[in-house]
Amino acid sequence: MPDNLPAAAADAELPCQHSVDWRSDITFLFGWHDAESDRIWCGGTSSALLMAVPPSPHGVAVEFELTPFVDPAGMDPAGPRAQTLDVTANGLSVGSVALSGPGSVIFLIPPDRLRQGGVSRSVMLFQFDHPASRVPASCGAHLVDQRDLAFALLSARIWFLGPDVRRQVRGASSLRLSLDNRDDHAAAMREVERRFETPVAALVQSFESLGVDCEFGLLQRDCGSETLGLLRFSTVLAAPLLRGLETGFAGLADPEHLIVTTDPSGEFIVSHARYLLRYHTFVHDTAETAGGIVARELKRLPFLWRKLSEDLFEGSKLFVRKSFEPFSVHAALPVLMRLQRYCGTNALLVVNETADPRQQGMVEEILPGLLRGFVDRLSVPEPGRDGRSVASWLEVCLNARALLRLRL
Repeated sequence: MPDNLPAAAADAELPCQHSVDWRSDITFLFGWHDAESDRIWCGGTSSALLMAVPPSPHGVAVEFELTPFVDPAGMDPAGPRAQTLDVTANGLSVGSVALSGPGSVIFLIPPDRLRQGGVSRSVMLFQFDHPASRVPASCGAHLVDQRDLAFALLSARIWFLGPDVRRQVRGASSLRLSLDNRDDHAAAMREVERRFETPVAALVQSFESLGVDCEFGLLQRDCGSETLGLLRFSTVLAAPLLRGLETGFAGLADPEHLIVTTDPSGEFIVSHARYLLRYHTFVHDTAETAGGIVARELKRLPFLWRKLSEDLFEGSKLFVRKSFEPFSVHAALPVLMRLQRYCGTNALLVVNETADPRQQGMVEEILPGLLRGFVDRLSVPEPGRDGRSVASWLEVCLNARALLRLRL
């Protein structure tokens, strides 16, 4: 646990983890290039490694921090925009994932794969299939690397699972309570309060945004909730979010990390170089100076982290993160594991967009503590796109809360 967390952490029941030093604890069998200072690249269509795995009665979750080789600048029309990874562990397929940028993925290894003939196995063979590897130099004159690259491995760790993580979800695994007033936002809010006897402000305030962008924070404002949140109006990518949860956002208030700019309207926008945050201030350059904004943020950020850490330890908030990418349990689990390091009852809701009216507003339980919800559209800053789908988001919030109550 990070050093800058409250003392209550010492008394919490937290998921156990074991860090793996890829330089000494992993044997790279084939498909790997020479190691660099902080990473090692695999290439070709497949690669394999051996990793020591301590015995665990309930299985383990193996996490890999990866950076895919992609051509995000689009210099080559045929260049890869994402890399697909298919993984087997001791001959068992444990999942597939597509990554378009740096991130961590987790693969669940059941206990029977850790035993053979009644004897615990100390080594696991992982094989990776990555058919979209490319030579960077072939993707445009801006790249000169002649190696065939798919993914870079930056770190690995092993999480020891409790008995409930591997359990099958019993009873209803999904829920879809629908609102009648889906086109009138004000009417939808009144319906929530009338039918479900739930003030909409209190409903959305029981959720905490983990970034991506400010859509959920603005939904809370639509519903009359002005709760404070570190990531409420912020963009944050998956990799720095994991790093922040792991370290307690150490260095968050270091002034050298803060960058203050203005958008075309004159609003000050703050960026954080260490955690790659970018967020609204709702203050314009006619009312304040850039130096004044920095001074304000140096006081505000530690306070907001303390508030978030209290929510993390309390375990009553449902943490929400929207995603434009197809849902992947392997990409969601690293976030959930870190949330549950603070409190075992913390839950993560990942919200995707769907055009299927039968799914809109529905929430399903993927694993204990991991929920997936569907809205009819996600807000994006593009011309011609409608704004927030308030009614669909309210349906997701209602269903997520109700589904968690069924599990109590």
